[in-house]
Amino acid sequence: MSEQPQSSNPNGPHPSTQGEPVADPNEVIGQSPPSRVFKITVWRAMNSIVIMGFGTTKAVLAFRDNPSADAFDVALGLIWALIAYWCGIIEAECPGVAPWLFEVDMKEPLVDVGKALLEENVFMILLFVAVGIGETSDSLPLDVPSPGVLL
Repeated sequence: MSEQPQSSNPNGPHPSTQGEPVADPNEVIGQSPPSRVFKITVWRAMNSIVIMGFGTTKAVLAFRDNPSADAFDVALGLIWALIAYWCGIIEAECPGVAPWLFEVDMKEPLVDVGKALLEENVFMILLFVAVGIGETSDSLPLDVPSPGVLL
């Protein structure tokens, strides 16, 4: 007779080895998993703004062949990476240390400000386009004296 190999699991063989589906132990039967809400916290917004600022500064300095593009932004990037690393740990392990930084959701105020800015900018763009429609480059005088020159 051949013996079947003994499982090291005291509860018997794994269900997937017997052809049975494996159920998620955290799933409640008949209920969908709770939805997670994405939060925009002060830390996440500040981190995004700083990274965008460093990246934009690096791009502009490199485009202008500025030699400080290498040393300056690398130093600032390393400092910010260290700050972001430790703040990420604090956010994950104990956000209650600074709830104003890691827990308060700023999504609604940011969306309201974004909508207001978008509405104002669209209005201003339409206004500039409407004002500029009647003017062409032919209507501008060719010999415009500079402000400091007397005629």
